[in-house]
Amino acid sequence: MNINAIKDRCCNQSLLYIEDDDGLRESNQIIFEALFQKVWVAKNGVEGLELFQQKEIDFVITDLNLPMMNGVEMLKRIFALNPELRTIVYTAYKEYEYLEELRSLHIDMFLSKPSSREEILSAIWKVSYSSQKEIA
Repeated sequence: MNINAIKDRCCNQSLLYIEDDDGLRESNQIIFEALFQKVWVAKNGVEGLELFQQKEIDFVITDLNLPMMNGVEMLKRIFALNPELRTIVYTAYKEYEYLEELRSLHIDMFLSKPSSREEILSAIWKVSYSSQKEIA
């Protein structure tokens, strides 16, 4: 995986990253800030939706199990505003009951935690270059 190629693709894009785990959020934020022009970070679904409504966002990476508003509800509201948004759902939970709902939202990719740095970078690469939305 060539990180410079990912950076070239994402350097003019903005990312909204929603994660309630402090350690994971901080470590991934460092990676994302090296790739994207601007990174906004939220700790819960309400904060994530508010940032999305206030900022110009090109890409979302979010957990599903979030406080205040779960990731599925947040994504429904976000996709109502921008159905073409590139999105990776990144969660530790095997929330298969949400899979059909996520498919109907046309998220681009579903990653299970923990994922390695390489898996995250690969997901960003695939989503940033994909021409059609699908759950991987």
